[in-house]
Amino acid sequence: MAPGQPKGRILSPHRPAHLTQRSVAGTVVEVDDLDAVRDQLVGAAWKVLERTGFEGFKVSSVIRSTGLSMRTFYRCFASKDDLFVELLLDETRRGAARIGRIVAAEDDPGERVTVWVAAMMSAATQPGLTSRTRLFTSLGERIEGRPEVWVATRALLLPPLVAAIESGRDHGAISSADPEGDAVMISALCRAAISDIVSGRSADDPTEVVAQVQSLVQRALRPGDRPAD
Repeated sequence: MAPGQPKGRILSPHRPAHLTQRSVAGTVVEVDDLDAVRDQLVGAAWKVLERTGFEGFKVSSVIRSTGLSMRTFYRCFASKDDLFVELLLDETRRGAARIGRIVAAEDDPGERVTVWVAAMMSAATQPGLTSRTRLFTSLGERIEGRPEVWVATRALLLPPLVAAIESGRDHGAISSADPEGDAVMISALCRAAISDIVSGRSADDPTEVVAQVQSLVQRALRPGDRPAD
């Protein structure tokens, strides 16, 4: 990587429309679309990651499974950590879509924030989700100095929560002068609780932790006494 080259997606604006790469196995792989190649690498990385975890993860394993070259990998990702970031964002996109559907299915505006909290916390309580959550909890140190990653994940997760707070406020069920600020704080509370659960730092039953977080959020957003008309 050249000095001063920005982190993140590496796509040359002058790349040819068609590239030919030879894999380590000697198979010629035609590369027409680096977006498609990037998706292919992410899919292969998921399979490797689920076998090895982050500590045992090797880019060479991803390369072997795709039949692509190392050069092609570095045209898509600046480093292994950048690939990890893409995996985190990929998982967050899926989680955000799932949470959005759950919140949208709730008819009671006063309950949508509580539903968002339960859906968010299911990352630490639902067996099918917990293993991946545990994986990404271990990733924290690798992206500690990259606040833009957390900004990106918040941008994916928070819109349905902000909308839920605004809807509850408009129906008189919630008190919030700053829905976006409240959403950030609720999200941070959920993230901390999820981390405690999956890391084993919390001795409480996970369902009890969810109930505690929901209760705290409900109290924080409870409307005060409304003035008489």
